[in-house]
Amino acid sequence: MIVWGWGQGPGRSALNPTNRAFLWDPFNAHSGLQANDPSTLDDPDGDGVSEPTLAGAIQFPATHRAPDAGNSVDPLGFSTDDPDGDGYLNEISEGDLDLGEWFMLNAPRPAFAGTNGELIQGIQLMNTLNCASCHTPAWRIKPKHGDYAGDRRFFDLKTRWSPQRNRLEGRVVKLYRERGGRYERRFRSATVVGIFSDLAHHDMGEGFRETGYDGVSNTVWRTPPLWGVGSGFPWGHDGASLTLEDSILRHTGEGEPARQAWLAADQDTKDELLAFLRKLQLYDIESLPTDMDGNHRISSSFGVAGMDTGEERFNPEWLFETPVRIQGMVQNYEGGHVRSFAATNLDAAYGQDLPYRIDSDDDGWADVWDNAPLMPGYKDGVD
Repeated sequence: MIVWGWGQGPGRSALNPTNRAFLWDPFNAHSGLQANDPSTLDDPDGDGVSEPTLAGAIQFPATHRAPDAGNSVDPLGFSTDDPDGDGYLNEISEGDLDLGEWFMLNAPRPAFAGTNGELIQGIQLMNTLNCASCHTPAWRIKPKHGDYAGDRRFFDLKTRWSPQRNRLEGRVVKLYRERGGRYERRFRSATVVGIFSDLAHHDMGEGFRETGYDGVSNTVWRTPPLWGVGSGFPWGHDGASLTLEDSILRHTGEGEPARQAWLAADQDTKDELLAFLRKLQLYDIESLPTDMDGNHRISSSFGVAGMDTGEERFNPEWLFETPVRIQGMVQNYEGGHVRSFAATNLDAAYGQDLPYRIDSDDDGWADVWDNAPLMPGYKDGVD
């Protein structure tokens, strides 16, 4: 199973099997920043599979290694290789990749902007039209046991549609317990509802044939998750479909049974399916009205660190061990009063005052790794 990327076959393949590889690859390809990642190389038995990273995910050093190999390191273990020869060392660190992996792991999923009954009815309709055989409605993550890692997230953001207020609303569900000042994840089972993909590759025939710049023709694609498809435009892996119906009609090859079922359906059934798909919505996460504190209501004046933050909404900074304390009401240049969300305790909230993160000259090189901690040196901590 290949998670990231679409095509496979001669001359083209999905090359990023994990969140971590998907992070360092674009950093290198699009930004010219090479990552060094000892976690990926942590393979004591040499079987091509690493020990789990801090986020709990195995990597594949046999086929996927970060671009900065770290052949030469300083006493603290940071790479001094500089593979692109630009004078900037250790451009993306192992810690940077840890943070990116945690962020992607905990990113809330898209929502269904309708009632639970409408969701169930839509899934039944997809089954009737042979859509759900590949667009699998849900996946179950098994609890931690043996080879299973369990649900590795710290929280889940559950969304529901409020007909009364005509909007999506959220509720934070903690997937951890607090013990001795530490957050300990529970690693329980979880059902991922609304993904609508078997995450497998299928030959989709002429309708989805694509010829690359290298002349290689391909018809084999991974089933795209449909979550967020209602906010999409255009559709199809290649963006060649300007309507949802056109994307459905391109289903040939292994998708032919679904195409035939669509053609045989009456107009009311087609309209019902399209209306269902349009409710699979993306949304702005940080403005989502959300019950953050678990009291089963969304406050109009939500207090965090002694400050009124306005309507209770989803903001990961409210979940920190030391929550961000906002500046609050200030007078703007027009003489009016507005609420400033600027952090007044940034170092404490983000752990920038921790011993191994202190950066006295703000050059991106922590003092413990900086040969000139009071003189900015953006290339190697000195120059």
